[in-house]
Amino acid sequence: MPWVVFADLQVAGVGLSEAAARAAGHEVKTSIVPLDHVPRARAARDTRGLIKLVAGANTDRLPDGQTSRPRAPTAFRRWRWRLSSA
Repeated sequence: MPWVVFADLQVAGVGLSEAAARAAGHEVKTSIVPLDHVPRARAARDTRGLIKLVAGANTDRLPDGQTSRPRAPTAFRRWRWRLSSA
């Protein structure tokens, strides 16, 4: 279930957090990407924030993630659509 907190920076997520996934018995690995490593954020000259992805430890499937950044909800709307279209 997608969720969002409107603040400055916005916070949004989809799926389970790392803690919730581990509590549910899933083996997971995480990746944290600062926005200064994201070309679109650099082009917009707003690199505040990060993206945290939660993947299955053995599958590398990315069903879950959170982000704190400007326009956070739009990032996960596009990501969730791509996952459902795969």
